[in-house]
Amino acid sequence: MDARQQQQRELMEMQQQLLMFKKVSKLAKRCYARTITKAGNALSDSEKKSLGFCVNRYFDTQLFLTERLTAKARKMQENAGMEAK
Repeated sequence: MDARQQQQRELMEMQQQLLMFKKVSKLAKRCYARTITKAGNALSDSEKKSLGFCVNRYFDTQLFLTERLTAKARKMQENAGMEAK
């Protein structure tokens, strides 16, 4: 596989990860919507627990995806730098 094909493959992987990022955000919105079933002055214990779970999973996933995208971008920059030499 030549350098151009490698770059294209890595770009496609990054695009797929960005799509996953969007899907995770959409799922988080659904989770919140299902967690808070009625408006009120305070959350019930089950709502607090469920909302905490939603938030934790959302942050875990966002961190994972951000780290992956950063690593891919760094690798692409390194590969581009090697080609320029």
